[in-house]
Amino acid sequence: MPKLKDFIGWDTFRTAMVASVVAMLVWVWAEGESVSRERIPLRITLDSNPASDYIYDAEDPAWSGTVIIEVEGTPSAIAEARELPRTELTLRFGLEGMPREAGIAKVAQLSKAIPDLPELRKLNIVVVAVDPPVVPVEVHRMVQREIPVKVELARSLLLDGEASASPSSVTIRLPDTLASRLTEGVQPIAFVSAEELDRVRGDVARTVSASVRLPASIGPVDPRLVDIRPDSVSVSIRIRREVDNFKLPPIPVWFSLPPTEDAGQWTVDILDKFVNDVIVTGPADQVSRIRSGEATIKALVELASDDLIKAIQPDRARTAAGDSASGAVTPGQTPPASGTVSRTVIFLGLPPGVSASAANPIVRVRITRQVRTTPAESGRP
Repeated sequence: MPKLKDFIGWDTFRTAMVASVVAMLVWVWAEGESVSRERIPLRITLDSNPASDYIYDAEDPAWSGTVIIEVEGTPSAIAEARELPRTELTLRFGLEGMPREAGIAKVAQLSKAIPDLPELRKLNIVVVAVDPPVVPVEVHRMVQREIPVKVELARSLLLDGEASASPSSVTIRLPDTLASRLTEGVQPIAFVSAEELDRVRGDVARTVSASVRLPASIGPVDPRLVDIRPDSVSVSIRIRREVDNFKLPPIPVWFSLPPTEDAGQWTVDILDKFVNDVIVTGPADQVSRIRSGEATIKALVELASDDLIKAIQPDRARTAAGDSASGAVTPGQTPPASGTVSRTVIFLGLPPGVSASAANPIVRVRITRQVRTTPAESGRP
């Protein structure tokens, strides 16, 4: 059976086929590039970053930030535009239609600002309409100030010197209308809470944390409009303690022996049984504990092994010499020996920060070594 190319020729047939393929490709491309229209919801926020030169605040507190844009474009471009609702878009100063003057009752023209967003300009679409087309806003012009801070405590304390903050100044970004209220003498407050003050003990310098805030004297402040850096500082505090003193009644003297000594071998007799005229000095609250009897002070003589030996050596030498001369030394028996030493007492039970002194803290102690007997002397066979 004869074919079509046999009647029209091979060249003519090939040309017709190429033309058909090109026509089909043009039709497919035209279908893919046909213009369509679609309404897409967007989530819009107004720039409220204090680091910006201008920030915006919707005057209607009920404004949710949701807008509907109607766009035209190719199916592929529309498909890309459908991804926009996943991103929160921010309207900033400098976009077309955004107010450029500070003040209230300004109008942000969304119909101009939204098409000017970089996220939309990179798409091959045309924004036909925006609903709503405008939104009333208040525009704040932001300024920056570096101001020394003033330390304020949650409760009154008697301080030794002034509390000092580190760093001593902070950097604040805030609307120019608020900055005008920071006149001379009106400073940011480094506030030390009661919990932080509870950490301060004794009369040494302590470092606590303080949060920085604007003073109440400038009036109500929307915290979203203020950026303070750093927002916390370290504060050095030294509490001045009220000093008191108190004279104690005579204090009985105690003694202690080393744990290595056999207490049964020694007899210790405190000759000066009391220490008189003892005065305690320190913080008033701690001294009051002694005055009330809550804290009991003791005077103690600590005897070392050397003290025991030195006390009996002179007497023991004399006893041994006398017995040897008279021939009265009993074989197997150690003659008794005793002596006296003078030692300075130490005071125990003193509350923190309290010291004690006495007109005469030295007491005399008689030390006697017990006589040891042989088995024959004790009646044992």
